[in-house]
Amino acid sequence: MNPFVGLRPFREEERHLFMGRELATAYVETKSELNPLTLIFARSGIGKSSFLTSRLVPDLRVEHPIIYWNEWGAWKPEAIVVEGLDRLNSVRREDGRCGYLVLDQFEDVFKQGLDRRPLWENLCDIVNSGQTETRIIITMREEWLGAWAEVEQYIPTAFSSMVRLAPLTPKELRRAIVGPIEMEGQVRIEPDVVETLLVSLRQQNAYGLGEGLVEPGLLQLVCQRLWEEAARSGHRIDRALYDRLGGAAVIIRDFVWRHLRDDSPSTDAFTTDQRVLWAGLTRHLSVAHGVKAVVTADMLAQKLTLKDLGIAGPAMSAGKGIAVLKYLQKPPEGRIDTPTRLTNWISETLDLSHSFGFLKRQEGYGGTNPHGRLYELSHDSLDDIFRLFSLEFEKWVSKRIYLFWSVIFVLLFVLPFMLLAKDIWEALFLMAVMIVGGVIYVGLIWVLMLIAPYIAAVIYYPIVRQLARGSIKPSAMTKREPTRGT
Repeated sequence: MNPFVGLRPFREEERHLFMGRELATAYVETKSELNPLTLIFARSGIGKSSFLTSRLVPDLRVEHPIIYWNEWGAWKPEAIVVEGLDRLNSVRREDGRCGYLVLDQFEDVFKQGLDRRPLWENLCDIVNSGQTETRIIITMREEWLGAWAEVEQYIPTAFSSMVRLAPLTPKELRRAIVGPIEMEGQVRIEPDVVETLLVSLRQQNAYGLGEGLVEPGLLQLVCQRLWEEAARSGHRIDRALYDRLGGAAVIIRDFVWRHLRDDSPSTDAFTTDQRVLWAGLTRHLSVAHGVKAVVTADMLAQKLTLKDLGIAGPAMSAGKGIAVLKYLQKPPEGRIDTPTRLTNWISETLDLSHSFGFLKRQEGYGGTNPHGRLYELSHDSLDDIFRLFSLEFEKWVSKRIYLFWSVIFVLLFVLPFMLLAKDIWEALFLMAVMIVGGVIYVGLIWVLMLIAPYIAAVIYYPIVRQLARGSIKPSAMTKREPTRGT
């Protein structure tokens, strides 16, 4: 069994495979014992959720009842807190021990346009009362730390007990690579590959962490692929295997491209229309480099334009109905009613992306409308790969469409002219005829523009949809492994 979990967070039953964070766990436990409210913050990609589910929560559960919550879209946040406290008190009445309410991904509370005063009032009733039987641990991404100041007017000690979850140290990263392999026992890894991984995966970021960091999720993804390949042949992860797979950056890229480059029904991948849509959606999944956006299908339907979908966009949109095509042709500020087919198309594509590990997902407020589900990139670093694919895909489709029109031009204009011309005079005559015909053609164009959307929907767009099918190979630029900071 592969001991690496890939992009998704560790589950509690995989605790034995989660290496590192022992000191951080002990520190948080001590802080939370001394304070009714403890705030843990970390930058995106540090592995906070895995730390909670596979280290901190299981350790606390040995001696304390625990209620853990990490989704904030289904109900109002104050209702979630009240429900958690009620469940915790119910358990506490049975054994009398101090209980912990762990509220993960708390930054999502600030992303919703709701009145948060009832939430703060519920929290301050617990924190400010000096109760000793309940402890609250809140975790959030550090770029949202400024929003936490809103709580201070209700809880004066809101900033008194804080823990910053730092990036894994080189020693912890080595343990995260070697430990699971040794525990599983089927495969060996050479020490030089471990050091190569730490250098290749270290990257700069938007939050000023000096020489960069290694994201545990991407490390898990690369190690998962290396172990999988080694288990099939050789049972050893050495430099030859690493180079044969192209290095860390290529392994990550191939994971993404495996679901994007081929749209045949036999592969685990996007369909043709979903691939075109995904290439257009990627630019709306981040607000800046390294800063993820939180989106819903409804939000994306309002933002998406026909230009986002590239040269194949009109054909794919028309395939969903002329109403979808006309809607995307309008500027976002001039739209009224969003076509249901467009929202369904976006929602299905986002859900499929979630199943591949590209996106995180949680239910939207109310929990009944799938179009209100909240999505965000699972890892910031994937954003560059998605954008690069969008560029490659657009070039690939454009080349095929231009080739199609070139063939049509040769067959309808150049080839008849060459076959009919016997001498220079006849050639000149035919050229004059073609010029006159061109003038007439321009006039016809004016007429055809009036009915072009309907002709395109019946004839041209089905052709483009077929041309957008198939398998796309990465270019030499895409294959090149980028230089990482050290």
